[in-house]
Amino acid sequence: MSTTETRSIPLAEYEALLASERTYRLLIENSRDIIYTMDDEGVFTFVSPSWQGMLGHKPCEVLGKSFRNFVHPEDLPACQAWIDFVIGHGVRQENLEYRVLHNDGSWRWHISSLTSLHNASGCVTGFEGIARDVTESRRSEDALGESQRNLQSVFNAIDESICFMERNGTILAANTMFAARLGRTTAECIGKDAYGMLNPELAKNRRACVEEVFSTGKPLAFDDKRTGRWVHQVIYPVLDASGRTSRVVIYATDITEQKKVMESLRVSEALYRTLFEVSPMGLTISDATGKIVESNRLASNLLGLPAGDHIKRSIDGREWKIVRTDGSPMPPDEFASTRALNEHRIVESVEMGIIKADNETIWLNVAAAPVPLEGYGVVIAYNDITERKYAEKRVQDLLHEKEIILKEAHHRIKNNLGAISSLLRLQANEAGEGDCADILVDASGRVESMMLLYEKLYHSGGSSELAITEYLPPLIEQVQVIFDTDKKIRTTIAIEEFTLTAKALSALGIIINEMMTNSMKYAFKGIAAGSIRVSARKKDACVTIEYEDDGIGLPESISLEKSTGFGMRLIGMLVEQLGGTVRIERERGTRFVMTFTA
Repeated sequence: MSTTETRSIPLAEYEALLASERTYRLLIENSRDIIYTMDDEGVFTFVSPSWQGMLGHKPCEVLGKSFRNFVHPEDLPACQAWIDFVIGHGVRQENLEYRVLHNDGSWRWHISSLTSLHNASGCVTGFEGIARDVTESRRSEDALGESQRNLQSVFNAIDESICFMERNGTILAANTMFAARLGRTTAECIGKDAYGMLNPELAKNRRACVEEVFSTGKPLAFDDKRTGRWVHQVIYPVLDASGRTSRVVIYATDITEQKKVMESLRVSEALYRTLFEVSPMGLTISDATGKIVESNRLASNLLGLPAGDHIKRSIDGREWKIVRTDGSPMPPDEFASTRALNEHRIVESVEMGIIKADNETIWLNVAAAPVPLEGYGVVIAYNDITERKYAEKRVQDLLHEKEIILKEAHHRIKNNLGAISSLLRLQANEAGEGDCADILVDASGRVESMMLLYEKLYHSGGSSELAITEYLPPLIEQVQVIFDTDKKIRTTIAIEEFTLTAKALSALGIIINEMMTNSMKYAFKGIAAGSIRVSARKKDACVTIEYEDDGIGLPESISLEKSTGFGMRLIGMLVEQLGGTVRIERERGTRFVMTFTA
């Protein structure tokens, strides 16, 4: 072999080695992963430039130092065990995750593979490894894990039964409510056959429902009742990338309480509707703007409006022709309905006449109240008082007619009494002097007291009652005028304001007439002057009449019971007729105290 030939072979091999070295170094220097070597004690003998890019340390700051200076204390046991395993078995190990110290003091997650290096005799002299930064991946995984845990928490917190299921009934996922309704835990449900947990008939029904969703690709909702509870269920299809149903999710909600509430509402609505329609009053309901939204049948009958026409109106619409009780037009702001709506209060007993399309007037008594529900206005209740109004009109007419008749009767009685009084006085004049003439004059006075009463009743409008102040003072004055005398007789009248019936006043007038006649004729004989006092008062139902004079006094021998005179006997009879009592007092003249109930 020539010298040239001998040297050419090593040169080629050398160049190949150089090329291989350059390629290897190029790969190491441009690798995004960290390539490192360690001796069998775990001291770094080489790190690629990417260490500085990943962890901030210059390679010179790492070489000659143990890996323990850079690995998180919590991860050191795992790393040491990993190395020991490689030394012991001499095989490559992969995918160990651990934390490595960054130059800024933070920790970065790395994943590494490690293989052993051997000498010519096969002994392990060190290690060669590749490490990749997976910090962001770990963060994403942690975030994903947190999200999944949160989702699972929400999934379990939902007060509905939820499960994901394959077509054959295998449960893929379920929340705690789903498991609880089956009397199991979620772990006992996952991977199990859902149909196997149901009775055969129910399982057959549910399988058919799931098959329908898989066939149609549309959700299916239904209610069923199990163990006394109502459950609303919805089966939703879950589509794959091709748009086909790959699985289903089943939602189940206990609606037992809702069913009870709905049933209560249904019963309440039925009762309301029945009461609304059979109510003996017309009922109308408006919305918040006053538009009529509903009326019962009686309302339509009373107003002469079909229900369809009624709900086209408003409570204050111009279509209504409404009059007051006096026949004048009633403006909408006086309607019970509009007042209740505008004033937010109950308005009662508003009487109005509604003129219907045929010009017939129907009279209504109306009440209205606000409805305390959103969107509603007022409820209006009204009943027909047309017959009552006509009856009241007839009664008023009859009363007016009676007053006219009574007034005419009083007038005629007064005229007749006047004729009688005149005849008595004429007869007294014919009789001349003596007892007969006195008797006729006294009788005339009694008739005139009655005539004065009927005169007052006539001017009072025909009433059967009269104020005592309108009758006794004129009567006293009239009697005093009859006995025209030169004596100075002063009359004092103290009468309270109260009314008595014509019957009571007639008796009382005759009694006062008799007492004054006796006083004027006998009490002041031989006396130049005197006084008469008449008082009347009423407390509760008790009437007290006091008559007194300061004349010579009534002899002890004369009393209502023992008197032979007609006048005194007449006073006694009339007091008895009034159901009263009378006593005579004889101190400083004569005093009569009379009481009766009126």
